[in-house]
Amino acid sequence: MLNPTEEIRLEKKWQRRYGYLRFSVYMLFFLTGLYVSHKILFPSASFDFFFQTPNATKNSIIDPRVPGEGHYENGDVPSGEKLAFDTSLVGDFSQVSVDFDLEGKSPNQLGGTIKVRKSYQAFFYPISKPIGFKNGSLLKNGSDYFMVSDGAIRRFSSTETLEGLGFKKEVFLEVPLSDLALQPRGTEISSSSRYPADSLFRVLDEYYQLKNDSLVRFVSEKAYLTQYPAAQAIEKNISFLNDYPVSEDYLGFSDGTLLAADISVYVVSGKNIYPINNPVTFESMGYLWSDVITANSEEVGIYEEQKLFTISSPHPEGTIFYARDNGKYYYIQNGTRREILSSAILSTYPRKNFIQVEEKSLTTEVLCDIKPRLKILGLYRCGAAIDQIKNLPGNDYQFLATTVEPVKIETLNVNFSQVLTRENMMRSLASLKNRVTNNYIAQ
Repeated sequence: MLNPTEEIRLEKKWQRRYGYLRFSVYMLFFLTGLYVSHKILFPSASFDFFFQTPNATKNSIIDPRVPGEGHYENGDVPSGEKLAFDTSLVGDFSQVSVDFDLEGKSPNQLGGTIKVRKSYQAFFYPISKPIGFKNGSLLKNGSDYFMVSDGAIRRFSSTETLEGLGFKKEVFLEVPLSDLALQPRGTEISSSSRYPADSLFRVLDEYYQLKNDSLVRFVSEKAYLTQYPAAQAIEKNISFLNDYPVSEDYLGFSDGTLLAADISVYVVSGKNIYPINNPVTFESMGYLWSDVITANSEEVGIYEEQKLFTISSPHPEGTIFYARDNGKYYYIQNGTRREILSSAILSTYPRKNFIQVEEKSLTTEVLCDIKPRLKILGLYRCGAAIDQIKNLPGNDYQFLATTVEPVKIETLNVNFSQVLTRENMMRSLASLKNRVTNNYIAQ
């Protein structure tokens, strides 16, 4: 075969230039590979907040605020006050740094400390009074029978009254008096013809609950069974629907239920559903795919669809956390954590699984001091190793900064990074292997 290149010979000057060029190309590929490998094996993640444009979409730090109160106006932080903020992410990181850029007119230097904790945003909510039994629950203590109606525990005046209304004694849950004491007492149920609020009924194959003297239908049997046992509903014939007005509203699934419809997965909270934006968010929130219930368009249609549920979103109302290190359960309601004090109370909020946390994440923290980085430019930094907290369950890092003097912050930056060590490299390689196995080989 004719190969004319065999006859081509470069002059020495061009041979040298060609050698330099080839070496440069090899080095470029080598350095690019080194850079990409470093990014994969030793990842970093950066978050920002610009106080002059607090509503801008580029702000990725979550809710800089006065703890328990509100937002700081234009980054003005008074002396001795606390500044709280969060970042949510997935990944294995060993260090975090917080950078402050003070506005030029800020009168003072920035000094103080930062505490960092890790869990879920909603698990950091303040604690409030324990939660009691769910409305509609049927309870007993010895020979006394009770029903939870409109938040109050109401005693049946007699077993004749109970049976006259159609309740079955065997479905009542035996509970101690200490559990009954957690909720206010209501008036006795003495009428055998008038049902208390939150009573449950089954008419043909449909379930109803009495609310505000109207019957509200559950959108499906599947939805009803996420809230109450089938045996708890009183069997009625079709004529019963003439005794009370039937509401045009529907009752749905229990709060915290995960629904799959079409190509989306939603989490239920009250009258709303939140579409989860991707599988990474789903898993980082502690949800399990085995808990997802398939729903049809009618079941989903009774809800108001909200904005995307992302990794930066807190768990919605109705979420139950299980602290695996001390066995406690907490119910999220109105921006607070309400402890569930007994297994009997817990059983009235049926779930397949709970979001696992650790109680010690509320008190385990790392500290760092805020120090000048370039004082003349108003730049300050606080850096800390986070090995002590990074393996705690959760995807949220909460920061609490305390300042020494009043300052005006222009921008805030948080950066997570991984230290270059053999141990971290091997951990990253193992994580990469697991992702490849789960995403491709397992399929």
